Amino acid sequence: MKLFNEENCKKLFEKNKNLALIIIQIDKEKQEALIKYLSAGAEKLLAYKKTELLGKNIQHILSDSQANLIKDILDQPLKNDLILNNVELIKKNNEKIKTEIELYPFNLDVKNKNKISFALNVLSLEQFNEKLQSILNNVENAIWSASWPDYETYYISPSIQNIYGYEAEEFEDNFKLWYDCVHPEDKAKVKETYNDLYENGFSRKEMRIIKKNGEVIWVEDQNKLIYDGENNPIRIEGIVKDITERKKSEAKLKFQLKFQELISDISANFVKLDPHQFDEAVDYALEKVGKFFEIDRSYLFLTSEDGSKSSNTHEWCRDGIEPKIDQLQNLDNDAFPWFRDNLVENNYVYIADLNQLSEAAANEKRSLKAQNIKSLVAVAIFDKNDLRGFLGFESVKKKRAFSKEVVYLLEVLGDLISAAYSKYLNFKEINYLNIHDKLTGLYNRKAFIKEMKKIDQPKNLPLAIIMTDINGLKLINNSYGQNIGDQIIIKSAELLNSTLKKSDIIGRWGGDEFIILMPNTHKKEVELYTREIKNLINIEPQSKIDISLSAGSALKISANEDIFELVQQAEQALFTDQLTKEKSSKNKIVKSLLSTLRNKSDETENHSIRMAELAQDLGRKVGVGNDELNKLALLANIHDIGKIAIPESILNKPGKPSEEEWKILKTHPIKGAEIAAETDEFAPVAEEILSHHEHWDGSGYPRGLKAKEIPLLARILSIVDAYDVMINERPYKKAMTKEEAVLELKSCAGSQFDPELVEKFLQIIGFEVLVKSN
Repeated sequence: MKLFNEENCKKLFEKNKNLALIIIQIDKEKQEALIKYLSAGAEKLLAYKKTELLGKNIQHILSDSQANLIKDILDQPLKNDLILNNVELIKKNNEKIKTEIELYPFNLDVKNKNKISFALNVLSLEQFNEKLQSILNNVENAIWSASWPDYETYYISPSIQNIYGYEAEEFEDNFKLWYDCVHPEDKAKVKETYNDLYENGFSRKEMRIIKKNGEVIWVEDQNKLIYDGENNPIRIEGIVKDITERKKSEAKLKFQLKFQELISDISANFVKLDPHQFDEAVDYALEKVGKFFEIDRSYLFLTSEDGSKSSNTHEWCRDGIEPKIDQLQNLDNDAFPWFRDNLVENNYVYIADLNQLSEAAANEKRSLKAQNIKSLVAVAIFDKNDLRGFLGFESVKKKRAFSKEVVYLLEVLGDLISAAYSKYLNFKEINYLNIHDKLTGLYNRKAFIKEMKKIDQPKNLPLAIIMTDINGLKLINNSYGQNIGDQIIIKSAELLNSTLKKSDIIGRWGGDEFIILMPNTHKKEVELYTREIKNLINIEPQSKIDISLSAGSALKISANEDIFELVQQAEQALFTDQLTKEKSSKNKIVKSLLSTLRNKSDETENHSIRMAELAQDLGRKVGVGNDELNKLALLANIHDIGKIAIPESILNKPGKPSEEEWKILKTHPIKGAEIAAETDEFAPVAEEILSHHEHWDGSGYPRGLKAKEIPLLARILSIVDAYDVMINERPYKKAMTKEEAVLELKSCAGSQFDPELVEKFLQIIGFEVLVKSN
């Protein structure tokens, strides 16, 4: 209970001058109430001056009918505020006025427990009605009252028009209008309302109504019977509330919950999915989603491995809708750029009306019209950020607006399918690599052995095993790089595979080796096939390399023979064939490398011939023996073979190479030495090839050798090579005169070149006198 003092009361009255406020103090023992304070509003209402009422008993302004008012007040719990209706007061002129009084109990005199005070807020009936009418006019709900059971209208609040669209007078003139507004599908609820009223005196129903403008909304209709003193119903009162937004929210929530159940169902299906059942899971998802959203056709498109084509792989159609899956195969993705770009950029494409598509989507518009599609939503399917297809949802019978929420929910499904598809692809890749060689697509060694065990049966005898490999592949890898080597392996696998019968199997045994199993194959067939393999040459025409295959075979005739021993026999036969061919095949490869080098650079055959002659002349001058002279001739021919691994754009670049290009150029002696070391014929000059760009003062490359650390033949070659290059024209420079070239050699003697060898070289070309005189 609040505590007020005189000062607080004055502040309260000063703040609320227009309110009829009276403070009374009730003596519980005497059962009397004295007026302690009056507001200006109370003076005006009662037509008394404040001084005329202060200290007077409240009965002074109460009619005789209110004789028990104080007793009634004291009988109430005094913890809460009280409201007294229809309290009759008497004005100074003896006029009686009906009022509503709000009472707020508090302690004005703390010391005297027998006295309790009340603040009275007095409203005249006129003020009360104005207040009530203001409330009714501003309340959103419609309130009404009528007689029972003949429905003579007493009151309908103006807010009825906001709900029904009809004015209150229209309901007063035609009470049946209430029933007429009820939606046909909900009219049975009106009967239920009457039953509830008769049984319980109360009814609450949710139903749809049709407004005056034809709009359908949801309302909550509450009705209550009012009874007389003999418990007979005499009046019905009702409240009508527009609950359309609530019903929408409920419907939305219900929709979302059902969709979550759907997604949970589909997710569970994919989570526990055996990848072999991916197709079944997708079909199940398409049907579930199609029915849930009442779509005519739902489907999945997937792209080819290279991303150039798309095919309709899965489809569900509502009854009466024609399937399109057979017609929508291997479609060119470049033919529909607008569709593809929007999928990548936005994750979805939404077409509410085909006729609204822009000119940029002309191809898409034409294709969709041909399929009789009215509206469409497509959701992208990604795998590791790569577009791998899309989910499509179509309306065929009529145009359909898909809300943003529906599109979003379809995107959720798209994410789910994307994750499942990525998992499926990973499974396929892992499963594929468990069985197949990644580079060639043939059986890997483990899988081949497994298949070999299956085929190793008496019914397949005689059973041929053929081992084959690519001659000189290591040399090719060193020369051209592993990418070219891999291409040769792939091409070899394709050629070998193309020559086999349906019953034969082939696998990659390891590196450049392949193994072939040929059931029911006799000796002559094996020999014929082996010869055919050995004739498979020029299998990499782009690099113009002569490639050949070695082969060895074994034949299982008896069931008692161990298949793995036969494999070893075939490997031994292959090894024997390799020994026979190795030298010639590698030499052929090196010669083809030289030919290729001359085609891609300025290394001409004439340059090599001139160098060989000059190098041998200088060799003889310094006492080199015949074997070394032959090596000089060979070195002159192949010293720059390592340039085969240098890009043509760098080799033939006019002007000075960049720092990065220079690093690449300086690798060619190493590459050349590696290539030469692979063959018996060229291995003797591998060290000289590695050293032919070393300088006398140690400033050369690749090892920074100096003076006589550099092999003699390499020192000879570097002088001869420099001289021949200087006096012969190249695409990127003019030729020097011999005199200019000699001066250049002389100036570099002792730094780049061996000074003694320079002097000897100048003697053999007849320029010794010129140099000395200069």
